[in-house]
Amino acid sequence: MRILLVEDLADVRMMLTDWLEDEGHDLIAAGSLASAMAAFRSLYCFDIVFTDLLLPDGSGQDLAELARRAGVPVLLSTGDTNTANSLRKQGFQCLSKPFRFEALAAWLAEIAPGSLSSAGAIDTS
Repeated sequence: MRILLVEDLADVRMMLTDWLEDEGHDLIAAGSLASAMAAFRSLYCFDIVFTDLLLPDGSGQDLAELARRAGVPVLLSTGDTNTANSLRKQGFQCLSKPFRFEALAAWLAEIAPGSLSSAGAIDTS
């Protein structure tokens, strides 16, 4: 799958990038909303957008809304449980941090069954 990954914490972004690439996905990783929006608006077509909610230059929800309008599945992540619940009520898929690889794998498997097989922990705290 072609995934746009947006995470401002470099170590978390690198860990997710390594895992997703090991699983055979084509990936563009961005550390800011501006770079993610530029990538999304480029000629590159994404199958999935996976974005952190709180980014240094804005909200991942802005990207999520753009992606939803384009028909691209979106998964948001946040460390705030109340915010995650609110996003779910708005119809967004959301993982609460810290999360485990198997939670991400399960969501991706719903989008493209059989696409992921390995599991492990991500500690984003």
